Amino acid sequence: MIELKRLKLINWHNFENVTFDCARLTYMIGVNAVGKTTILDAIRYCLTTNRNFNALGNKKSGRTLQGSVHAKQRGENAYRRPGRTVAYIGAEFWDTVKRTNFVIAVRVESEGPMQELHPGDQTWYISEDGITLEKLPFLDPRTGAPSAKEDFKPAVGRLSYTRSPSEARDRICRALGIGRASSPLGKKFNEVFQMGTSMDEIPNFREFLYQYILPQPELDLEALQGDRVELENLHAVLAEAQTRAAALEQIVAYGREAAAKETDALVNRGAALLARAEADAGEDASWQSHLDAGRRQLADLNAKYEAAKNAEAEARRAYLAAHGAAGDSGAGRALDALTEELARKKSALDAAARTRNGLEATADTITGLLTQLNRSGFAVEKELWPQRLTAEHLPALTEALACIEKPLEEQYFAARQASADLAKEQEGLRAELNAVSGGKWVYPHGDAATKVRDAVNAELKSRGMTADAKIFCELLTVADESWQDCVEACLGDRRFDILVPPAHYAAAKSAFVALGDRVGPISLLDTPGIRKADRHAETAPADSLAAQVTSENPLAAQYADTILRRIVCCDTPDTLEHFPDSATRDLLRHHPFRLERLRRPQRYIGLDARRERAEALEAQLAAQTDRCREAAQTEKTLKSAYDQYQNVLRGHALEQLAELWTSRAALDAARADYAAQEQKLADCRENPMLQQLYREEEAREAAWETARKAVEQVGGDIRVCEKQ
Repeated sequence: MIELKRLKLINWHNFENVTFDCARLTYMIGVNAVGKTTILDAIRYCLTTNRNFNALGNKKSGRTLQGSVHAKQRGENAYRRPGRTVAYIGAEFWDTVKRTNFVIAVRVESEGPMQELHPGDQTWYISEDGITLEKLPFLDPRTGAPSAKEDFKPAVGRLSYTRSPSEARDRICRALGIGRASSPLGKKFNEVFQMGTSMDEIPNFREFLYQYILPQPELDLEALQGDRVELENLHAVLAEAQTRAAALEQIVAYGREAAAKETDALVNRGAALLARAEADAGEDASWQSHLDAGRRQLADLNAKYEAAKNAEAEARRAYLAAHGAAGDSGAGRALDALTEELARKKSALDAAARTRNGLEATADTITGLLTQLNRSGFAVEKELWPQRLTAEHLPALTEALACIEKPLEEQYFAARQASADLAKEQEGLRAELNAVSGGKWVYPHGDAATKVRDAVNAELKSRGMTADAKIFCELLTVADESWQDCVEACLGDRRFDILVPPAHYAAAKSAFVALGDRVGPISLLDTPGIRKADRHAETAPADSLAAQVTSENPLAAQYADTILRRIVCCDTPDTLEHFPDSATRDLLRHHPFRLERLRRPQRYIGLDARRERAEALEAQLAAQTDRCREAAQTEKTLKSAYDQYQNVLRGHALEQLAELWTSRAALDAARADYAAQEQKLADCRENPMLQQLYREEEAREAAWETARKAVEQVGGDIRVCEKQ
């Protein structure tokens, strides 16, 4: 037998966090309005998903699931928990056969008492065996609020859950040992549980007794047919189990065969290793003979290496002697002096070249600056560029660059500001596009209409009223789309006025007055005055612009009629002057004694207006992106020119440029000195006696190189022999 032991209620009507001991409970007695039927509603909803609440106390009470979650009070629209609320119901059971506990729970999440519940807002949970109410985190230990859906699970064990009421009934019936909810016993459980907790009248007691209490008095063919189908299903399951058992036996046989083959393989591997070891023992003698031969060869190579080292040392001494003889002669000393002088002149030439190259780099820097300035619109005459510049014209270049500084700085900062302004406009367009694509209008004047409407709704809500302030254009439709531009142009900013029911006008007015200048051009419509005027009773003339505008809100329709009734619709401009106030589709507007061309407005009326606005914003955003890219490129070009300009004028580039012509002359002189010294050295080398000494030195050096290679060759042979 399965017994209900305890019941836990979290945010269920007036019960915030209460646990009831239900073991062997037969009666609940108490005065009215203490929560007796509330507890029965919780048990019935948790175990049967039935939402026929307060059936035992007052069937006409109209109690709902949202009312139980948000704690509906006796007053109209009065709730103890009006905001987002999470409620839990947990029922703990004791299985006398298994001698263990388990829990059935339900979680309900509601955004507000007036919001419809979605399928995912109700979740039923069934725990494993051994779980009690204390092991489930109904409340977050950190905040004390009801646990989030993802956190509602025991520390050890699992919870199965479902959001479908029908599946929940089926799982609960199985957990209670009843079987499927669609079975005869499952249907009886759900029906009798509802009847027992609501005290429904039994019109035919004999039929109720035979149907729900006593065993079936006669054969139920449908039940027998269901049992037969279930028996056939069991036979199919048994056959599948037998097939799997036979397959498992075959797998076991294959495993045993594989183990035997693995044993044979290990034996064969051991025999192969033994044979290999015997073969290795026979090869030891052969390897020993090879080792002795290698040692003898290594000894011979070591002797050759010593002889080669001695020969190399002797050749080196001979080379050094020849080199010393060549250097100690008079011609040799003169050649050395000329060589040293050539080295000094080479150093001087290199220094002059480095100086000239550095100054040429400075000239290139100034050329780059002038090129960048020319691209940015600040041209300097070509005669002052470094390629044509002379020393006497350098002050003119300095003066020309100084005159550019202020215009360049102003243009750079203007480009940077323009780029920032375009980027800001781009972000505004993107934000508006995201809002419009998401179904939210962004109205003119800094979205003043939305801000005023929200402020009025906040005031209404704070007074316990329905937040029903609307923007005027959201309540209108235009019958003929060809007249929509004319209608919206004639309405102008009145499209964004705020409309509330007449009963809420006083509260809305207090919020409107409190906003002060922040309301901008937005108006609050005097709906009591509009209703009192009662002009809507008169049908607008068929040729009136008001006839093109309709609204399901009579106050909005009457206000639109008040503004547009006097304007006559004309198909052509020829008839405009026949009426004091008239207009055409193409936005020609005739006032008394005055003709005007209206500006084509941005549409805000109708469902297609939002789609058109989104398309227009996408086009504007694409064009704005191109403008931003061009502005950024202009800013980048000017920044590069400005930075180069600052580096040149704040540095020493112009002072260094003055030394360019001197460095060029110094480089030419150094080249001439170096060439003359090279010629002197070449003449000295033509001495026959000196040439003979150097030929002797070269021969000794070649012999030394040959001896050194012989040493390296023998050394390589020794290393190869050692590796073998």
